[in-house]
Amino acid sequence: MGQTLLRILGLVLELLGITQAIRGAIGLVALESSLTKIGDQVALLYQFVVDPPTGANGMRVRLNEITNQITAEQAAILAAIAALPDGTSPVVLPTTPPTGYGAPTANDVWDFEIGPDGLLAQDLLYQTGHLAQSSIASGGLIVGSSDYFRLSGAELAAIPFRPIESSPPKISAANILVDDTRATWLDREWAVTGGWLLDASTDLYYYVVSPTVSSVRWVCLVDQEWFLRLLAVSAGVPTSLVLPPVWPGLDAVTLGTPVALATGVSIGVPCDGVIVSVSAAPEKQGYFTFSDLLSYRNIGALTFVDDNGQAELSQVLGFTEAVYCPRTMRHAAGVKLRTAVGVEGTVTPWTLTPP
Repeated sequence: MGQTLLRILGLVLELLGITQAIRGAIGLVALESSLTKIGDQVALLYQFVVDPPTGANGMRVRLNEITNQITAEQAAILAAIAALPDGTSPVVLPTTPPTGYGAPTANDVWDFEIGPDGLLAQDLLYQTGHLAQSSIASGGLIVGSSDYFRLSGAELAAIPFRPIESSPPKISAANILVDDTRATWLDREWAVTGGWLLDASTDLYYYVVSPTVSSVRWVCLVDQEWFLRLLAVSAGVPTSLVLPPVWPGLDAVTLGTPVALATGVSIGVPCDGVIVSVSAAPEKQGYFTFSDLLSYRNIGALTFVDDNGQAELSQVLGFTEAVYCPRTMRHAAGVKLRTAVGVEGTVTPWTLTPP
């Protein structure tokens, strides 16, 4: 029994010795592994610091290159700015365009074909200028800053164009007085040497900018009817008191006594208009047809006169049955006619029936 216990104890001690040996061996392996990892990390850090171009040293070199590039570009920009003209010296252009900047001569530019039709650049430019020239010559130059005026005159379409140093007149419709005419309004609002003149062919007032230099003129676009409407608003006058009459319909007029047409007929009774009936006219006069209406050519004209004996622009006769009203007066004092020899018919004055 005792011997058995001793043998068991010996075996236990032997096992303990083996265990200690194993633990010592494991410790040495762990220590060796740790030292290897530390060495690898040191090598990696060394590569990051000194190895170009991805290491810290390479980054420092690249930063220096970028800094030098920025410095050079800044110097180039400052030099270019310093080389710009100061605004007091004329710009000197190269005698020939740089490479890639078009044709070598002006003729090559203007002879360049534009579009599918083969039109030359110079032809398109000429057509554009001719269109503007014709428009100005026929209708004058409309000024965007003025509602009441246009610049007119043959010189505006001349080649080369001579600039006109003149601004449009400044007038205000709010300053129209109750007893104003277009002439008194214009003369007061924008006084000019010689006063504003009336062009009888257009019934518009104008003044010449520089009579000794050209015929260019400022034309006031306000005709008589427009002026009367402006007067009604500005002076508070009802439009029925200042505007010319219109035919209101047969039920709202009173017809006067018909008078036979003749070479020179004058009706001296107040009226708001007349009805002209043409029953015959010489065949040589000719005529136009408007559907079922007949209008003779060159058979005569009429004009309304005011209470001061002044006449307005005439109105031509033509239709076999036609109504005429004054254009520049609210109420006419009479009417005067002229007719060609052989024209027959009647003229009947009429007045508005009071409501």
